[in-house]
Amino acid sequence: MKDPKVVPDSLKSPINYKFILCIIVGVISIHLIINNLADEENSEFYSSIFSIINPLATGVMGITVGFRYGMTVIFTRAYVALGIGFVCAGIGEILYFLYDLIFEITPFPSFADVFFLSYYPFILAHLVINIRFFKTKFSTKTKIWLIGFPLLYSTMFFAFYQSDDALETALSMAFIIPDSIALALAVLGAIMFRQGLIGTAWFILLLGMISISSADIVYYQLESLGQYSLDHPVNIFWYVGYWIIFYALYKHKQIV
Repeated sequence: MKDPKVVPDSLKSPINYKFILCIIVGVISIHLIINNLADEENSEFYSSIFSIINPLATGVMGITVGFRYGMTVIFTRAYVALGIGFVCAGIGEILYFLYDLIFEITPFPSFADVFFLSYYPFILAHLVINIRFFKTKFSTKTKIWLIGFPLLYSTMFFAFYQSDDALETALSMAFIIPDSIALALAVLGAIMFRQGLIGTAWFILLLGMISISSADIVYYQLESLGQYSLDHPVNIFWYVGYWIIFYALYKHKQIV
């Protein structure tokens, strides 16, 4: 397939930056309300519930967009895969909640990580299916980016990583490496589709992924130091990332 064609202005769906700002302000407000107006036990419960709702809502929206493609098998698979990925993350959040607050067992590492890790193959499948549909050959510069960025990203992360626990280190690697590959692909897609019909939605998707990846980086560093808690501000980046991606899927839904 050829690169996405430039579309007329009448067909474009511009980014509503005020709405994105509202998402950020709203998420910060919810985080502050939960962690400052409720007692510690209830705030942890409310934080967990909010953490569960975010990926599940995004997952449902992704699956909805996928099935709106009807018989277009390629894009149905791509967006259903994206939705399933976020549903896996939501199940991981449910198990994390059960381990942490119900069973009072250390949630990392735990069986919850199986579902958190399952998020990545589906997200990568979504990105690869979309990109490969429009572009089957890549320039040397693109190949360098797709290999070099994940290497640099992962190297910089582990240069500051401080855990001596072998299992925690292995799990952190299992999360950070596919995280970096997904970011590299998302950036490539944003560049490829910037003037196409889905360019706006893809750019918003990239913003959401950057927010989630930023949260992942900080979270695993905090875990390596034993400093993570459910009221930590890093959670804001996950929340914002999920709702920005929800917005990206809504924008995409408008043009399907």
